[in-house]
Amino acid sequence: MDASHAFKRPSRCRPIRAVLRILFCSGLLIGSGWGQPAPVQQEKLRDFDAVTLQLPYTHQFQFAGYYAAIEKGFYAQEGLVVNLREVTRGETPIDAVTSGRAQYGVAGSELVVERLRGRPVVALAAIFQHSPYVVISDARKKIRHPLDLLGKRVMMELNQRDVEIMAMFRKLGADIGRMQVKRNSWNVDDLIEGRTDAMCAYITDKPFALKKRGVAVSILKPDQYGIDFYGDCLFTSENERQMNPARVEAFLRASLRGWRYAMEQPDEVIAMIRDKYGAQTYGLTEEDLRFEADEMRKLIMPDLIPVGQMHPERWQHIAETFVELKLASRPYTLNGFLFWSKEKEPEDRWLYWLRAALFATVLVALVVILWNLQLRRQVEKRTHQLKRQNEAIQREAEALRQAEERLKASEAKFRRIYDANIMGMFYASATGHIQEANDAFLKLLGFTREDLDNGLVESMVFSDPEWHPLQPFALNEIEERGVCTPYEKDLLCRNGTRVPTIVTAAVVGPEDKSVIAIVQDISEKRRLIEEQMKTSKLEAVGVLAGGIAHDFNNLLTPILGNLSLARNTSDNTPGMDGFLQLAEKACWRARDLTQQLLTFARGGAPVKKAAVLPDLIRDSTLFALHGSNVRAQFEIDDHLATVEADQGQLSQVLQNLVINAVHAMPQGGVIRVRAHNVDKIEHWQIPSVTGKHVCIEVADSGTGISPENLKRIFDPYFTTKAHGHGLGLATSFSIIRRHDGHIGVTSQLGKGSTFSLFLPISRNVTPKEQAEPAAPKSSGKGGRVLIMDDEADIRQLVSDILEHSGFEVEASANGAETVRLYREAKESGKPFGAVILDLTVPGGMGGAETLQALRKYDPSVKAIVCSGYSNDPIMAEYEKHHFKAAVRKPFSFDEITATVAKVMTA
Repeated sequence: MDASHAFKRPSRCRPIRAVLRILFCSGLLIGSGWGQPAPVQQEKLRDFDAVTLQLPYTHQFQFAGYYAAIEKGFYAQEGLVVNLREVTRGETPIDAVTSGRAQYGVAGSELVVERLRGRPVVALAAIFQHSPYVVISDARKKIRHPLDLLGKRVMMELNQRDVEIMAMFRKLGADIGRMQVKRNSWNVDDLIEGRTDAMCAYITDKPFALKKRGVAVSILKPDQYGIDFYGDCLFTSENERQMNPARVEAFLRASLRGWRYAMEQPDEVIAMIRDKYGAQTYGLTEEDLRFEADEMRKLIMPDLIPVGQMHPERWQHIAETFVELKLASRPYTLNGFLFWSKEKEPEDRWLYWLRAALFATVLVALVVILWNLQLRRQVEKRTHQLKRQNEAIQREAEALRQAEERLKASEAKFRRIYDANIMGMFYASATGHIQEANDAFLKLLGFTREDLDNGLVESMVFSDPEWHPLQPFALNEIEERGVCTPYEKDLLCRNGTRVPTIVTAAVVGPEDKSVIAIVQDISEKRRLIEEQMKTSKLEAVGVLAGGIAHDFNNLLTPILGNLSLARNTSDNTPGMDGFLQLAEKACWRARDLTQQLLTFARGGAPVKKAAVLPDLIRDSTLFALHGSNVRAQFEIDDHLATVEADQGQLSQVLQNLVINAVHAMPQGGVIRVRAHNVDKIEHWQIPSVTGKHVCIEVADSGTGISPENLKRIFDPYFTTKAHGHGLGLATSFSIIRRHDGHIGVTSQLGKGSTFSLFLPISRNVTPKEQAEPAAPKSSGKGGRVLIMDDEADIRQLVSDILEHSGFEVEASANGAETVRLYREAKESGKPFGAVILDLTVPGGMGGAETLQALRKYDPSVKAIVCSGYSNDPIMAEYEKHHFKAAVRKPFSFDEITATVAKVMTA
């Protein structure tokens, strides 16, 4: 549009031009008077005074206003030459200004703390209306609340630079001492590479640096938790204000003018920083500077608030916050902390007021004329601004609400952890009086929540020094170190019993001297220790029992052997043979007793042989019932299968079950003993097992067993009787398991119990073999046997038995002699067909060592192991040790001759 057209718009332009003419003329008149003070001020400034502005960091958009004031000549117009001084290691802007190395500086709200501590600093302007200082972390760490930082690694300074961050932590009760504080490197690589969990940073640059690296950021802002301070305040010293007030005003005017320009022309200032202030030197790109400019605009709020505005009330609130958080103390005063620009009055007061009134009149006229023209624009702009401000307030309110909800959720979470803890916990005062306890602690001592509330717990437990969980030495240790060493303490229960516990306690915090204690029940631990002691005693008994059993078996061997020999070599009358048979049977009982003693005390692998169960079941049952008022009723299958078993151990199991049945029927009665074949095991205590087994049941009609005790009936040391050791059923369980069998029990209170044994049927014995009569005895003609035993009586007995059976026998007392005799016989052409070796020979080679020596000479040697240590592993698994058979001491005439004949003919 050209000029001619422009002057054809009369309605709006003419009044504006008229007003402008009036305003111009009035300005000349007013300026003649108001312009006079300026020269007076300039007279106080030397031509181009040189001053230094201390920056807290290196060059970046954070100081854009000062760059603009220099480059656009605003400082020069005020007669100032300003030198910008970047951060110096180990020196803060406050240090530089108060020491005189700089006249002006930039710092955060820590200014007020330093003022309250007596340092002569004066605030000139608050450039940031909100502090840019925040705590950032990798979003994957899930740090959403300051309390989430407890126990984490945090990079911060712990000095005035981090004062608002520390204020946030203290307000929320987050103990900095519980964080792993590290010196701040200001390098986001420490976050990315996991060397720290969080770090203090400026919101204007670090989040963007992480975003460029592809890292999502979680930000904690102090203003979300009620700590809303100023940021990047321009300040000077008390000395500068007193000595150069005009220079202070000039510097402030030019600086604020520069900041307004920087907010209006950010792109120009970005180019200025890039080209003249070495942004690239610090690794800053144009993209970095633009992000910083956008974020700073949110903090400066130039569209809503005049740049640099400060409110005394807000500074007062900031000071009160520091006092409440014990970062400063009362009494205090902020007099002289804030700087206010003071214009000088003209000498002629009345002329000053006249000119002021004239200027005000012109200004009002201008406002009235322009009002209608700009009303819509202002309303729309203000509405937009208010909408943005309202949205910001709503976001802050929502953030605060979410923070409160997180705090409540965190408190509820810790409360649930406290209440749900399986170990007892309680709070007590510093003097030891209980204040709170969780359900586990109350349950441990038999109290209820009502007992705690009405003081019964306090009166019974915490008022008596003897039963108090926190002993005096523990309270003293807590007072000195904050925590006590765990110690054992028996506590008094509500019913008067005692419960053994381990107690440990610590103070809640440095300010709260209350004590939190953890109480752990160690009843089971003590029981296990006692059982371990019992086990150790049993092991000692086992060692003794093994020696006794071996010696006793050696004593029985000549007795039983000679009885058997007498029955087989004499023409005895029927009466005499009966007497010999009874004596022989008593010897077998004696051997069984030694075997039971060994099994009870030490266990041992079973020496399995094909067992004829009907006789074993009857004999074991009747033996256990001897002398009692209980009789047995047998139901044994006529075609009961054969099993591979250690008859001595199996007899012990049956006797244990029968004795238990007798104890369950103190008034007498009948026990039913049943034995039959089954194709599948079906029992509630035993997993389903297929395969043929022999089932032996022992049933009584006694008192029965409760469901609670059924679960523990086979546990070691468990017993429901006033006497007894609780090992009978545990030993029986162990024996049956070593036979690859199963044992279970069913019971009903008042009706009785039934114990069931399941043993796998032997695969090596067919039903036909079971029914066939025993093979005829071998005469032994032509067979040569070598015997080794350290007992002369036993050597003589075995020699007599085998010679009576037609064998040719030689005997030796030790391994070396045995090897010599075997070698000589073989070399002479009269080799031994079998060798009987005693397992243990004091002071010489035993059976196993002697066999190794014989095998080196003759790998085909046929050896039989013989020992009174019936539970020795070699006796149970003799084939693994290259023996052809095993014979337990004592043995009968038929047993030793049949074994030798079988080995020699194999």
